[in-house]
Parts: sequence; C-alpha cells; structure tokens
Amino acid sequence: MDAAAIEQPRNAEDFEYAVQMTRWLLQPLGIWPLKPSSRVALVLRPVSVGVCVFLLAFLLVPCCLHMFLIEKDIGVRLKMIGPLSFCLMNIFKYLAMLAKNATVASCIANMARDWHEVASAEYRRIYLENAKTARLFTTVCALFMYGGGLPYSTILPLTREAIVLGNRTFNHLAYPSYFIFFNPHVRPIYDLVFVTHCLCGFVMYSVTCGVCSIAILCIMHICSQCNVTSAMLQALPSSLDERSCSAIVRHHLRSLRFASKLEEILNEMCIVELLGCTFNICMLGYYFLTEYEQSEMIGTITYSLLLISLTFNIFIFCYIGDLLTENCQSLGGVAYTIDWYGLASVEARSIILIIASTQRPVVLTAGKMVTLSIQSFCNVNRRSKFTPDSLCFFRRCSFDSSNCRWSKLLPRT
Repeated sequence: MDAAAIEQPRNAEDFEYAVQMTRWLLQPLGIWPLKPSSRVALVLRPVSVGVCVFLLAFLLVPCCLHMFLIEKDIGVRLKMIGPLSFCLMNIFKYLAMLAKNATVASCIANMARDWHEVASAEYRRIYLENAKTARLFTTVCALFMYGGGLPYSTILPLTREAIVLGNRTFNHLAYPSYFIFFNPHVRPIYDLVFVTHCLCGFVMYSVTCGVCSIAILCIMHICSQCNVTSAMLQALPSSLDERSCSAIVRHHLRSLRFASKLEEILNEMCIVELLGCTFNICMLGYYFLTEYEQSEMIGTITYSLLLISLTFNIFIFCYIGDLLTENCQSLGGVAYTIDWYGLASVEARSIILIIASTQRPVVLTAGKMVTLSIQSFCNVNRRSKFTPDSLCFFRRCSFDSSNCRWSKLLPRT
C-alpha cells in the first residue's frame, strides 16, 4: 500500500507535465475539456467562451463589410482575403472544439488513466519521452505562430505610412474594418479598435496552436501505447500463459480505439487546416513578393514568418499522422519476431490477432479524404508554390525570366 501511495502522486505529476502546454493554450479560450477544479474557474469558463466568440465576430463582420461595401481596389481586397480566410478557419475550429468538448474530455480522461496505470520505470520512461516530444512540437508551433502573427497585428500596421485625407491623418489597422456607427481611425476609438484587433489575433493564434497541440498530445500518447505494447511483447517469457497474451491484446485494442476516437475528433478540423493553410500559403507568397518588391522590410519579415508558421502547421499534422501509422504498423514486425511459433495454439492465436490487425494501417485523415503523411505534405507544398507568373496576374506586372527581375508596374486598365 505504501508503494502505491508513492507511485500515484508521481504519475499525477507526470500526467500534468504531459498536458501542461495544451492546458495553457486551451484554458484561456474556455475549451480545456476537463472540469475546472475551482468554482471561480467554472464561472469564468463560459465568460471566456463569450469573450472569444465576440472577438472573432468583432474581427470578421467589420472586415467583411469593409471589403464588400467600402473597398474597391482589387489589390487591397487581395490583401484582406488572407486574414479573413484565416479568421474563418479559426472560427470553424473553435466551434468544432466546443461541439466535441465531451469527446476530447473522454480522450484526456483515458490518457490520465493510462498514466495512472503505468506499472514500471521502463514504461514510465517511454511515456515521458513521448510527452517531452509533444511539448517540444507544441512549443515550436507556438513560437512560430505567435512570433509571426503578433507582429502582423501590432508592429506592421504601426510601420505603415499614415493615410492623409485633407488636413487629417489616419493610422492603419491590421484588419481594415468598417463600423456603421463610428469611425475606427479617430482617436481614442482607434486605440480601442487597435487593442481589440491585437486580442482578436491572440485568440486566433491560440486556437490554431491549441488544436495542433491536442493533435500532437493525443497522437504522441498513442505512440507511447504502441511502444509499451512492443515492450510487453519483447518481454514475454518462454513460459507464456493465456492471461498475459490477453492483457497485451487488450492494451493494443485500447490504443486502436483511442486512435479511432481521435480520428473522429480531428478529421473535420484537419481538412479545414489543410485547405485553409494551403490557400493562405499561396496568398502569403503573394504578400511576401509584393512587400519585397516595394522594399518594405518589416512587411517582408512578417509575411515570411507567417509563411513559415503555416507551412510548419501543415508539416506537423502530416508528420504526426505519419508517426501514428508507422508506430501502429511496427507492432506487427515486433509480434512476428518473438518466438510465437513455439507457443501453444491457444496462446499464439492472440499474437496472430495483433499481427493481422497491423495489416490495416491506422491513419489520420483530413475529412476522410486525404491521408495526412509526409507524402501529403510534399503534395501540398508543391501545389501551393507561388510562381512569378501568378504574381503577374495579380499585380499586372511582367517578369523578365532572362534577367530574373521584375519590370515596372504596368498601368491599370
């Protein structure tokens, strides 16, 4: 009893270490699936959801009004399409996380149970190694997203040349907006709108990182389960009994059910992420080239960081999908290499079931249409490549391929 009392707190601390980064990202948004421990946090949760929905609507609706009712310049409209599509992506993902909160909570509860049932130091080491990898991926994703997104909302509009109309000067907003009842460019209203837009950006980047973190956390946990199952298979003694075989099969089936539940949670969000990021990579390529052409250093750096961050988002989804398939399939090879042929038929049948189940690959899909893998990432990267000819279409300029340089802008017709 004393040993169990010592083991439980250690496993609880390990579980907290594994989910800490994800909890930090999702809790301020009100979509952390586990029930809050305090009454104050329970009351603040719907308040956080309401504030986030308000901020996303505050960004989307005025921007759409400005784009379709006020702005007539096609170049400015193109500059607005990217941020608006990114906002729509994150609204869908945020609502999907709210709708599937109970299922995500079930997955997190299953993870907590697995951490609690860790029986040996070797299995604990496996879980901790994968948890450390998940934290690393989440940290890099957050650094790229916040590092590229926050300068776009804060620094970039302040470095733009001010708008002069008559004897009045107006500063730029990160997201050009039209408000029916007031002018957002007049101080102190401008300051309030500017700060609100910064908060809107923070919510969008947090949603992107949070969904990515949930996917990373759960898939790395499935990889831990597969590694533990492999260790259990390799540690089987020669005097194998039916009870130990059935325990291994049950552990394997539990990881397969977990993967199936995760696929149900993520497949709609993954297709939105895949299509949206592919489109935005194309648009960011256009923004990057136009800013570079106009010698706008801050804009060039900001768009390049955003381009890297969205590319990394697609890469991490494809990479962890590939990792999931590889780890689940590797169990078949491990099960085949043990001395299963020396077992009695009753015991060997359980091992054969594991080998047979690995013949059907476990995959993470985007909308049940595209398998997320490194090959998919290469396809997306190839199709989202931005060429000089595509910039000519948007900017009405010509590209001299012999000298590899842009000509002057052609006059608008």
